[in-house]
Amino acid sequence: VQKRGVTKFPGLYFVGLPFLHTSQSGLLVGVGDDASHVASAIATSEKQ
Repeated sequence: VQKRGVTKFPGLYFVGLPFLHTSQSGLLVGVGDDASHVASAIATSEKQ
């Protein structure tokens, strides 16, 4: 189970899935916002 590409399992993230966060998440044009969110989550988890 994931929420905006972030899972409860350390190191497991998703981007590019249809409707991950918006209807464009599965498209090249929409994956950037999801990737930015996931990158922020990774950076936050690395600081802990």
